[in-house]
Amino acid sequence: YPSPNENDDGDGFFDALNRMLYQPVDSDDNFEPGTFQHESYEYNETKSSSGPIRKHKITLWPPHERFPVTITADEHQRTIHNDTYFTIRSLEPGTQKGSIPTQSLRIFPARHHVTSSGRMEQACVAIEEELQQRVDELKAQGKNEAMAKLQERVLGDLYMMREVGMCKGMENYSRHMNGREAGETPETLLSYFSSRFGKDEWLLVVDESHVTLPQLKAMYFGDQSRK
Repeated sequence: YPSPNENDDGDGFFDALNRMLYQPVDSDDNFEPGTFQHESYEYNETKSSSGPIRKHKITLWPPHERFPVTITADEHQRTIHNDTYFTIRSLEPGTQKGSIPTQSLRIFPARHHVTSSGRMEQACVAIEEELQQRVDELKAQGKNEAMAKLQERVLGDLYMMREVGMCKGMENYSRHMNGREAGETPETLLSYFSSRFGKDEWLLVVDESHVTLPQLKAMYFGDQSRK
């Protein structure tokens, strides 16, 4: 995010948080990783030729951080262009001993399944196509109750994906989100090793393999049964 004293469109900042699936909360009881709190108030002590100044305080808790981050900003009204802009005043990542000012801040998405709006729509269309295939199969088999349940669940998920960018059980649609064909192997950590070091240039040592490997197999078959 912009360094202190750099300007930004305030709406753009909150739109970015929304696209990264951060949820606004009002109560401290609901404040947790992946959420943010927003306070604002008029600031009358400083006169500005560009118009009134409104102070903003955003307390953001990135999931990859142990403590929240505090962002303070001034909102200026430009009478000539009839719009507003933000000036970031401070960025203060939290630590165990309190907050420490910094000059820059990198904020990652609040959830794993974050993608562009174009990719999201492509995935939704692919899900709709697969849904129609399954509906036709169930209808031909006379399983009308199962067909109705499937339609209700998937159409509800599609609505949430298009409106807020995610839904409960998002991992069940990972194939469509990644643009993979049915049965195509998904990307894993092993794929990264091969791309980073070369296909035959790395060695994986599995500790406690008599426990780990059965667990991996169980995860695979569990994944298959859900889908």
